Amino acid sequence: MNEALAQWEAANAYAKAATVEDAMQILANAGYNSDNWVCLTTGYEVYWYDEDNRCILYNSATAEIEYPEEYIGAKTKDGTMNIMLSEHVHIYNENHVKAQQFNMSLSSSNATIKENGAALSSINSSKTTLNGVALSSATASSASNLAALSNSSDIIKAKLGNGSSLNVYATKEVVSADVNGAYASMQISSMSTTGEPVLKSDGSYQENVYYLSVVQTNGTPEQIAAAKLAAAQYVYTIFDQITTEKVDDNAVIIIAPDTELDCSLNGADWAPCKTFQGYFGTTDKDHPIIISGANLTSKTGYAQTVRFEGNNSYYFVTGFFGTVYGDTTIENVTFRNINIETPAIDYQLVNTDKKNSRNCVGIIGGITDGYENDEMGNPVFHNGDVKIKNIVVDSTCTITGRGTAAGLVGYIGSASSNAYKNATYTVNVTIDSCKVSAKVSSIDTGSQAGYADVGGITGLHCRSDHFFITIKDVKFDGTVDGYHAVAGICGDTKYQGSLTFTGTVNSEDATINGNNTAQYFVSLFNSNDAKFDTISMTGATFTVNSDLQRYSSLYGSNKAANVGYYTYNESTQKFTKVAS
Repeated sequence: MNEALAQWEAANAYAKAATVEDAMQILANAGYNSDNWVCLTTGYEVYWYDEDNRCILYNSATAEIEYPEEYIGAKTKDGTMNIMLSEHVHIYNENHVKAQQFNMSLSSSNATIKENGAALSSINSSKTTLNGVALSSATASSASNLAALSNSSDIIKAKLGNGSSLNVYATKEVVSADVNGAYASMQISSMSTTGEPVLKSDGSYQENVYYLSVVQTNGTPEQIAAAKLAAAQYVYTIFDQITTEKVDDNAVIIIAPDTELDCSLNGADWAPCKTFQGYFGTTDKDHPIIISGANLTSKTGYAQTVRFEGNNSYYFVTGFFGTVYGDTTIENVTFRNINIETPAIDYQLVNTDKKNSRNCVGIIGGITDGYENDEMGNPVFHNGDVKIKNIVVDSTCTITGRGTAAGLVGYIGSASSNAYKNATYTVNVTIDSCKVSAKVSSIDTGSQAGYADVGGITGLHCRSDHFFITIKDVKFDGTVDGYHAVAGICGDTKYQGSLTFTGTVNSEDATINGNNTAQYFVSLFNSNDAKFDTISMTGATFTVNSDLQRYSSLYGSNKAANVGYYTYNESTQKFTKVAS
């Protein structure tokens, strides 16, 4: 493969492939089509290294590059970091190739509708035209998709900017199979609330609204199963193109009620979008969508996760979603047969100067402030209003981390290590009407200096000075197991920021570290009572086995060791240690 890349360079004035897609095409032209090969040994992946235009073979079991030998232990050209920690490596596999080659474009040649902002409200389910322009796909599902989007116009407007109107500038439908049987449908649209289209740098319309459905009419069982797989592949494609910035991470993804997406990908690991903001789910809370079969295992190395620095540590964050930020709603989703099994575990084998590194895993890897640097290198933070509503993670799901693990959200806090302290911004996080019945655990025995927090709902709240977290009407009745801060609701809550419980918070039926009691459901990291004055439970009803053990702080390398219990004073909103 590298010889083919080198030969191409020699024939092209020693230019280098600009993107991983270009490298893929060069290799495909030379006969190395990723459809026809896979790494036969578990844990091996091929990456493309853009600084040298070369492919490297990486073994996640040893966290080492094995070939070419000159890249073993190599650092980036500027000498600042290990190649695999940098932004210069890009995964090369069949699912990624297919996702990157998928044509989302809404250019004039393939968009069904292209005109000066047809009003979405003009569409109804019986029409197959929009303002006189025929839908070229001529499927009933396309008209139905657009009608469903019209019914969701308030959500779309809120996520795209809350303008007075919602106009369609381009839209097309793609289908997975012959429409005479069962098939998956995805309507891709470019919409705007400002009266002006949203454009890419090349002048084409920006894809920002997606509607997915599985049409089962007249379908055989085999066709229906294939359509569920295809619908999941559409979501995978959107996520993958968000990560590579081919499409914007500010997206509205609406899925038809009761739709099931089979995310098994024929045994391959899921590829979460590293960052997401916008909307994901369905608008019908009584008929949630079902996400089933997704795997995220140790085959997924830390290079494929979201990484940000801590103090003497790295955080490697991942899940079905990597991280979410900004104005984001994820709602009305049931997760079944999800297996998150120590992705990014290879982080522990590298970076000996970062002793306290951790992976943070959950259905949602993390909720952050979207920290990034602008072109001048100045830190940029984003205000946020993240709502996680009516999510079910059922008992068929298993979530295991080498560091932090949670049944719903692994990490909540800033993506910066220190810059957030002097910044001005606010992130509101609401977790509302969610139920988790999963098996959640961390396999860290304490070697990471206590960086192994486990919670039924959330794993770790940290660097959260600007975060206002509300947990409302939640239930955890699964199992949590670990060696550090282990709790039925919140694994480890630092003293920064604000945490409010309201409604009914229930962990009565949880099993913690093999004991059939939910004797603690929030772990508090520091023992200074004064630091807990931003945690409120006024108006909340707690269902636990003992009022004395509502909150706890759990430390030590052995399970259920060194436990300190706290009671809560309603008037002062502070905690008092009462037993240990």
